[in-house]
Amino acid sequence: MGCATINPKPQPAPPTAKDLELFDSAQIIQESAHGNLDIVKQLLAKKVNVNVKNSQGITALMAAARKNHVTIVRELLSAGANPKAKDIQGSTALHFAALGNSAGSVPLLVEKGAGVEVKDAFDLTPLMMAARFANLETVKAFIKSGASVTTADTNGWTPIFFAVPRGDMGIFEALLDQNPVLDQVDHDGDSLLIIAISYSQPTIVKRLIEAGTPLALADREGNTPLHHAVQDKRSDYVTWLLAANAPVNVTNKDGVTPLTLAKQTQDQNILDMLSKAATP
Repeated sequence: MGCATINPKPQPAPPTAKDLELFDSAQIIQESAHGNLDIVKQLLAKKVNVNVKNSQGITALMAAARKNHVTIVRELLSAGANPKAKDIQGSTALHFAALGNSAGSVPLLVEKGAGVEVKDAFDLTPLMMAARFANLETVKAFIKSGASVTTADTNGWTPIFFAVPRGDMGIFEALLDQNPVLDQVDHDGDSLLIIAISYSQPTIVKRLIEAGTPLALADREGNTPLHHAVQDKRSDYVTWLLAANAPVNVTNKDGVTPLTLAKQTQDQNILDMLSKAATP
C-alpha cells in the first residue's frame, strides 16, 4: 500500500519593500499618537509617507495634535506634513488641536498654512470647538492666531455661543473681549442672552447685561429675555433685567406680557417686582 504524498505547507512570501513601506507609513500615525518621538524620527529618516491616512482619514499630524504632542507636531511639519489635510469628517489638524487642548500646536500649524476658519462637516471652526471643549489657553491661542469670533455655523452660533453651555467664565470673557456681535440671534431666533438664561448660567446672564446686550431682543415667539426669566421663575434674572431697564410691557405673539406671565406662574416675588416696574 503506497504512502500518500504529503504536500509541504506553503510558506508566506517574505514582505516586499512595498509591504514594509506601507507598514512604516501606517506606523507613523500610531507612534505620533503615542508620543514616541524617537521612533517617529526613525520613520521620517526612512522617508515614509508623512501624510498617509488611516481608514478615518486621520494623519500622523492630526494624531499628534489630538494628543498634545507639540514636539512631534513640530517634527512632522518640518518633514512636510500637510496642515491642511482633512479626515473623513472634514476636520483638520487644528480641529484636533482644539479637541486635544494643544495650545502649543496652534501657532505651529497656522504658521505652516493651516486655516483657522476652515469648517468641518458639522460646519464648525476650530475656535468653535475650542470654545465648547478646550481650555482657556487653547482658546486664547486660536484668538491670537487670528480666528474670528463673528463666524457663525449653520445654526447661527458664533464661538461665544458655544461658550455659554459650559459656563466657563474665563473662556467667555476671552471671547467677549474680542467684541463679538451681541445682538446676533441664532436660527431659532434666540439671542445670546436668551440662550444664557435657557442654560441657567447666571454669571453669564449678569455679565451680558453689564456688557450692554440688547434687552428687548425677542425670539421668534416674541418673548424677550424678561419673558424667559419670568417663565423660569428666576427672580435674580428679573432683578438684574429690571435694574438695567428691560422693557416690561412688551407683548409676545400671544399678547402676553412678562407681568401676565408672572400671574400665570404664580411667583409672588416676581409678580410684585413686575407690578411695581409696570406702574406708570
